Amino acid sequence: TSMMMFPQVVETIYSPALTHIADGFHVSAEVAAQTLSSYFFAFALGVVVWGRLCDVIGRRPAILLGLGIYLFASIMAVLSDTFALLLGARVMAAFGAAVGSVGTQTAIRDCFNGQELAQVFSLMGIAMAISPAVGVLSGTVLTHYWGFQGVFTGLAVLAALLLGYAAWQLPETRPRQRVQRSEEHT
Repeated sequence: TSMMMFPQVVETIYSPALTHIADGFHVSAEVAAQTLSSYFFAFALGVVVWGRLCDVIGRRPAILLGLGIYLFASIMAVLSDTFALLLGARVMAAFGAAVGSVGTQTAIRDCFNGQELAQVFSLMGIAMAISPAVGVLSGTVLTHYWGFQGVFTGLAVLAALLLGYAAWQLPETRPRQRVQRSEEHT
């Protein structure tokens, strides 16, 4: 559930920090908003790439790699001293975050089918519906107390927790037949 919520939470947690980013980097609000449009473009690209990687290298390695990229990008955002570096960090973060959506859905489809799958996706739908509110509320609190640096620090902590949990608990769910076919093509 947390992996399905992850992409929406990390996108919306960031929104309240936009004016602080504009002020902190001495750019206009329109320029600061480029971090959002770039984020959505990179996220869309990530969905395509991670979908393919989930089939080629497996669900677990793809998810761990995507979360690792997101963690690195979040740390990079915290340490950014120029707007260009921040923009690059946000693009990299979006690309990594996309694995939360496609990798998790793929793993769920591997583990469930029929009525069970419908029930799981119903629960995921509820989680997805509340995730933007969780993100905006969290972003508002973090921005209020610690500015945009607090948001990026919070995102890095979230990524580290999810990466640690996934490394500890996430099994490989890719069907064995698909593993053999992928190995034959490589």
